[in-house]
This record gives sequence, structure tokens and C-alpha cells, in this order.
Amino acid sequence: MLAGGDITKGDAILWGHTPTECIPYLKHREREVLFREAVLAFLGVPAGEGSKAVKQKTGQGIGEFCNGRDVEECGRYFGQGLPSVCATCPQ
Repeated sequence: MLAGGDITKGDAILWGHTPTECIPYLKHREREVLFREAVLAFLGVPAGEGSKAVKQKTGQGIGEFCNGRDVEECGRYFGQGLPSVCATCPQ
């Protein structure tokens, strides 16, 4: 993670830095990854394993995922298919 995918930096990081010196860069890399995940989530890409994003449940009731906020709008859009859409709501 420290090398950001650059395999040529591996030995320099391993032998040239202490774990304490790496902490600020690890925090920086974590922010980069969170930003990338936020952009992907905005574009509709499903969250990967280990993501901090909220994951949907299957088999949920009508309005359970959105706390009833979007039930009226979704009802107009999906009609009689609303229960099956709400069961796996991606919001």
C-alpha cells in the first residue's frame, strides 16, 4: 500500500523507513482510497469487499432502506413492482 502499486519502491520502503515514519503516508493513502471509493459510489459502481460503504440488505420491506423517504416517488416509477424493487434497493 505504501508504494501505491509501484513495485520498484518495495525494497526502498522495506529497508529505508521505520514503521513510525510510515504512519503519515499510510493516512494519506487511506484518504486517496476513500476518495476513489466515493467517486466510484457516485458513479454507481457497487462497493467492494471490505469497503466502509453502507451495504444493502436483501429481503427488506418497503421503504426499509430509505426509511420511507423515497416510497412515494418509487411507487410512481415502479408501480406494482415496488415490493420486489424495495427488497434489494440500491437507492
